[in-house]
Amino acid sequence: MPFEGGDPVKLFDLPQTANRGEPVRWTPDGRALTYINTRGIVSNIWLQPIDGSPPKQLTDFKTDRIFSFDWSHDGKWLAFSRGVVDSDVVLIKDFR
Repeated sequence: MPFEGGDPVKLFDLPQTANRGEPVRWTPDGRALTYINTRGIVSNIWLQPIDGSPPKQLTDFKTDRIFSFDWSHDGKWLAFSRGVVDSDVVLIKDFR
């Protein structure tokens, strides 16, 4: 959207599998947006160029989820945290 307000300049449809809780990040050169895309239990980082060309997959992980990521100021490095999400369910009953 223009800083002064008004209609959006460009809109992009993120895939349903894009992590909605994690913000979309600009690349340091300002020519693309990056986001986490989780399919099943595996996350990867994708890049959406703002020129309208198709999105590109940046990482190619086969396991684990990405929880957060960001670019270095010079744009040469991509930092991220990733791991496994585990959860247990415990049922407690009152047998009196």
